[in-house]
Amino acid sequence: LELATGALSWKVAAVGAVFAAPSIVGGKAFVCSLDGKITAIDLVTGEILWTFTAGVPLYGGAAAGRGMIVAGTSGGEVISLRESDGSVLWRTRTAGGVGSAPLVCGGFVYAGDLQHNLYAFDASTGEEVWREKLDGRIRATPVAAEGRLVVLAEDRSVIGFGETR
Repeated sequence: LELATGALSWKVAAVGAVFAAPSIVGGKAFVCSLDGKITAIDLVTGEILWTFTAGVPLYGGAAAGRGMIVAGTSGGEVISLRESDGSVLWRTRTAGGVGSAPLVCGGFVYAGDLQHNLYAFDASTGEEVWREKLDGRIRATPVAAEGRLVVLAEDRSVIGFGETR
């Protein structure tokens, strides 16, 4: 929609339901859906630029950064795709399904799973750098600010990672 008038600019039909906000970067919107697809859409024209099929539902959105799009799957995988064409950069396993968008920050991708694990993956390779077991399932995207990582867990806890003072 056009912000000033509310006029429809374009419309793209998604095959599966969409549960999370799209990521916007480089003039493109990246949408994850329950039919297991990540779709790149041109923001000006509404043209579908590429589609990647993960094969399992995607409940969370995608994260964008460092020239890549990263999404977690309900099948226990984090997938990194090249932003420009949707080709796979890396794929890595998690212990459980991922129900929220990962976070791309610095040289890392942070993602939480429904088995209470928070992961830090090397953004270039997808290699697991560390994993921390929390008391609750992670269903919200981690956030980073001022040298800290903040995570919400389903046990009603807010967990901060970073330098201690």
